[in-house]
Amino acid sequence: MGIAYNTSIVSSGLVFALDAGNTRSYSGSGNTAFGLVGGIGGTLMNGVGFGTTNSGYFIFDGTNDYIDLGISIQNYSVFTTSFWINYNFFDASHRSPLGDNSQQFSYHILLLSGIIYLGFSSGSFTGVNHNNININTWYNFAVTKNSSNNIFFYQNGVSLGSVNNSGLVSINKIGTGYVYDNAKISNVSFYNRALSAQEIAQNFNATRDRYGI
Repeated sequence: MGIAYNTSIVSSGLVFALDAGNTRSYSGSGNTAFGLVGGIGGTLMNGVGFGTTNSGYFIFDGTNDYIDLGISIQNYSVFTTSFWINYNFFDASHRSPLGDNSQQFSYHILLLSGIIYLGFSSGSFTGVNHNNININTWYNFAVTKNSSNNIFFYQNGVSLGSVNNSGLVSINKIGTGYVYDNAKISNVSFYNRALSAQEIAQNFNATRDRYGI
């Protein structure tokens, strides 16, 4: 089953979806982005830009741009999250495209020195090696966590590996969580369950053509 804006995307358990390439979510101008499910949208802060290629994306300058969701998608111990990102700049510093930095180190997803991490509200984090990331290239990352605390990481629909760790996660910002991202981000989703590897691949394949992959 899918959702109205892309019937190939898994909809079961979907609680948040924001897509710069869908006019129902963002018109292409202004500071308001609307969520496609669940009623959670966002406010573009400090001059977040918009690009029209690849059907549309938000542009973050790495200085102070972010999207504020207003409320937290919070305290989930079982979940899936996915996002499409294209870095204009990437180094060994923390790059956290999704997060909730109401406390220091309360981030959600973090890419650092060849590793993709999941950070918990307790301040702990865990991760696995990701494939090399190049600037000016689109990537899809997904992370799932199930009721047995098994955490699976995916890049472009392919598993990078798994770890076991307990904890809760929250999101209330896109484009930052610890350090602001200098990147394009177009499509972010969050589920209240752990998607299977087949469902992760289904979502990737439903959107990959848009990004030339």
